Amino acid sequence: MFDTGSTKSFINKTALARTKHLPLDKNKQQYVMADGYTKFEVNGTVKIFIELNHIKTNIIVGVVNSLCMDCILGMDYLNKYKINLNNKHKQVQIYTPTDTTTLPMENHVPKTRTVCRLVQFIYLGPYQERKVKIRSSVFSGQLLFSPAYRLLKIQGLMI
Repeated sequence: MFDTGSTKSFINKTALARTKHLPLDKNKQQYVMADGYTKFEVNGTVKIFIELNHIKTNIIVGVVNSLCMDCILGMDYLNKYKINLNNKHKQVQIYTPTDTTTLPMENHVPKTRTVCRLVQFIYLGPYQERKVKIRSSVFSGQLLFSPAYRLLKIQGLMI
């Protein structure tokens, strides 16, 4: 998946295990997501090779335990290969000094549900919003929880 909001590229360790790749450089690092709160740990970096149509590309990616996709290609990859995400024509255009190719964008966006649990129970009053700490299989972090509209009028909501 191409992600213009990510400065770096990442791969899930499970997806990496399904590929032939160079040895992992084990240098643990911590990154903060765009929300400014959620932290995640990178176990190391590795150079991966990606073939898009007939164009062979490579990038050094951070290896993480879990990720919303198998691989996220960030701005480091997009800039390196001058990739144009042409939303109007639903195409991905890749330019290299020696070649050019175009790929169709996929409209298939599978719904993903992830079980999240609060670190501790809290009490919410009507129309109240709070930051809460959660645990999930994807990340541990903080998010803004807003109850569904039908729950807003309940005197107190214990979650």
